[in-house]
Amino acid sequence: MLVPVPIVCFIGALLMDIAYSVTAEMMWADFSSWLLIVGLIFGVLAAIAGLTDFAGNRLVRQQTPAWPHLIGNAVVLVLAFALSSHVAPLGLAFNTGSGLPNSYQGGAFVGEHGSWNRQVLNGYKVVFVPFHEGMPSRPAQDVVTGFLNSNDQARGRPVGVAIDKSGALLIADDVGNTVWRVTSAQPQLTQR
Repeated sequence: MLVPVPIVCFIGALLMDIAYSVTAEMMWADFSSWLLIVGLIFGVLAAIAGLTDFAGNRLVRQQTPAWPHLIGNAVVLVLAFALSSHVAPLGLAFNTGSGLPNSYQGGAFVGEHGSWNRQVLNGYKVVFVPFHEGMPSRPAQDVVTGFLNSNDQARGRPVGVAIDKSGALLIADDVGNTVWRVTSAQPQLTQR
């Protein structure tokens, strides 16, 4: 019964942020803040209730969807704490393909949309979080940067990431209105 409350609050906060970005009325930002606070409170309560059910009820643990749900939530929480604040990680794609260098295998690419309400801007890049045995194993490392110019103006903001059929990284950019495709460098063959 608790799970729908944070979902509704977070969707409402997103809508309030959109309203703020269109109108620049602080009222919408205030509404968004309150919705985030309520969503986080109910999210923590739902997590405690879910973990209590999971740990204390054998029948819940025997349900097939229970384990992926638990692992997925744990991964999202770890990623949320592994990234710095105000980066707005909107895109997540696990790399299981072979189109990128081996150092980017078995981890997650995260598109950091970036902050807009900080003195020092944060995010505006795509990072890679290496995984080992289903958990992040090292800090996030920058993969694609340069979305901010020298005056801290956004030339792009990663909003979504995906891996295409060839294994290349796709980055949706909602400021540049572009989808970037990142591949590993191929050696150039020279005719003699």
